[in-house]
Amino acid sequence: MTEKEWLASTDPRDVLIPVLRKNKVSERKLRLILCGICRVHWWMFLNTTCRAAIGVAERFADGMASHAELQSARASVPGHLIRLSDKLAYATAEHRAYLGLSPQEQLRVQTAHYYVRCALVSNLEVPVGGEPEEKRTQCDVFRELCRNPFRPVAIDRSWLKHEARELAERVYRKGEFDRLRELGDVLERAGCTDREIQEHSRKPAPHIRGCWLVDLILQQS
Repeated sequence: MTEKEWLASTDPRDVLIPVLRKNKVSERKLRLILCGICRVHWWMFLNTTCRAAIGVAERFADGMASHAELQSARASVPGHLIRLSDKLAYATAEHRAYLGLSPQEQLRVQTAHYYVRCALVSNLEVPVGGEPEEKRTQCDVFRELCRNPFRPVAIDRSWLKHEARELAERVYRKGEFDRLRELGDVLERAGCTDREIQEHSRKPAPHIRGCWLVDLILQQS
């Protein structure tokens, strides 16, 4: 596979396999990939339980939540959204919203909830595949969290004096990933001309926790 094919691919296996061949992907990164897919599907979580569970998984990935908290979060996530025997008159608001979706949207919601449960286990596995739109989402998340395996990137520590490092820390700590363009500008003023860094910081797609550029600056694997 060439770099051009990797950047354009909509097959998540084609995107992930070269990354795994080139680099060791940490457990932290795998968990954040799962959480990242959930974040992209944020609107599909029709109650706060799943959203809170994703937050626990992210904190666990960074060593800020315990195994007990992870297990508790997993126990709180329903195994399915709705039983066919449920009567609409007695359904929760979540169930009523789910019933109002198209069959395709219902499938995507079920898939999103499956990713939540995957992010909350100890033995991680990143499932890939699904409908074309779901595959594109997976590819986007893989490329957001994993560096281009065809183009090595190194950070010159002279770029990270004061403002750049402080901004990267704030972006990660506060979840202000919409400030990646600003971070790219700060790096550029500090002397960074690396094409991969500048392109990634300015890409229009949303950035999420585990973004390879922020991780590289903060020396997180």
